[in-house]
Amino acid sequence: MNAPVSIQLPASMPFVPIMDRARFAELVGITQPTLENMIHRGYIPVISPSNGDERARRSFVNVAKIMAECMEAI
Repeated sequence: MNAPVSIQLPASMPFVPIMDRARFAELVGITQPTLENMIHRGYIPVISPSNGDERARRSFVNVAKIMAECMEAI
């Protein structure tokens, strides 16, 4: 049986299910162009609150999906 896992997030990074791209880049210590490249290559999941409209001008980093993928890897 697996031991329970406890994750302590720093106060500067509270858990939120989605996060603005600029804030995410700032918190993980990468530039916005680097983040955009990672998103374009499929390394970072994003979500658009536009109900599937591909013309949406804004999307957010899907932090919940990143956390779920990390938990699966444990």
